Amino acid sequence: MDMAARLVFRSGEKIDLTAVEFNLLEVLLRNAGELVPREELIQTVLGRSPYPYDRSVDVHVSKLRKKLGHEASGMERIKTIRSVGYLYTVAPQSEMTVSL
Repeated sequence: MDMAARLVFRSGEKIDLTAVEFNLLEVLLRNAGELVPREELIQTVLGRSPYPYDRSVDVHVSKLRKKLGHEASGMERIKTIRSVGYLYTVAPQSEMTVSL
């Protein structure tokens, strides 16, 4: 992930993300290995307060998974913590190459 140029690469190939998908990935990567509550993602990424039955973040996560690939290093890349939020999984140190 190249923050300055707002570019994302997977296996050397550029992945086209929308602004919302890029911002969502940035928040998840900055908190890699930690649970990020849905409400926080809605406020931070979408810039608004959550409302009942709001599924917009879930849709953006689904699209992000399709673009990045659901798994990395044999692990689920973005885990859903049901009714709570999302967690970007952390690969063993030798396999992780993320720079922000």
